[in-house]
Amino acid sequence: MTMINRIYLLWVLIFILTSCASKPVAERKVSETIPSEFFSSVYDTLDPMEIPITLTPDSWSDLYHKHVDKYGLKIGEMTIDHPFAKLIDHKNYKGIIFVSTDETGSPVLLTFDKNGNQIDGLMLLGDWGGNDPSIGTSEITTINKDLTIHLIDSTSTWDVTPDDERIDSTEQLTVTDELYKISDDGKIIKIR
Repeated sequence: MTMINRIYLLWVLIFILTSCASKPVAERKVSETIPSEFFSSVYDTLDPMEIPITLTPDSWSDLYHKHVDKYGLKIGEMTIDHPFAKLIDHKNYKGIIFVSTDETGSPVLLTFDKNGNQIDGLMLLGDWGGNDPSIGTSEITTINKDLTIHLIDSTSTWDVTPDDERIDSTEQLTVTDELYKISDDGKIIKIR
C-alpha cells in the first residue's frame, strides 16, 4: 500500500469516525416524516424485537445479513425504507429499529408520532469496520425493558511500524459510556 493510499485511508477513517461520533442525536435524524400508511401496513408486519437485548457488531452482523438476504437490500438505499423490527408501540409513539445502509448496516432507532412524523433517532452501533491497523473499536449496546439504552464504545489506538504492524506498547484506550432513555413523548433523552 503506497503512502498516498495510507493517507487517503486515514482521512476517510477520520471522516467516518467524526461524522458518526460527533453529531448530536437530533442531527442524526434520517427523515422528518414517513407516510401514515406505513403504520397500517409495513409497521404492523414487523416482528417485535425482544427486549432486553444486547447488540454487538458480531450479533448485529448476523441479524443484518439475514435481513439483507430476506429483502435484497443494497448499500446506498435510504434507511427509512428498511425497517428491521418493532421496538415499542407506545400510545404516544412508535419505536422502530431500521437498518442503516452504510457499509456495516448499522442499527438505527427512530421514533415516530401517530401521524408518522419522526420525533427522534439514535445510532445504536456506529461504524466498527475498517482496515486501519492503528485503530480498533469494540461496541456494545443494551436496550433494557425500562427503555433505557446503554451504549459503550471502546476505541484503542496504536502507533504502527512502516509495515503497518501495531506497536503494542503505544496502545491508548478511550471508553465512551452513554445512557439514554426513551421518554413518554418519544424523545430519546441522554441521561449521561
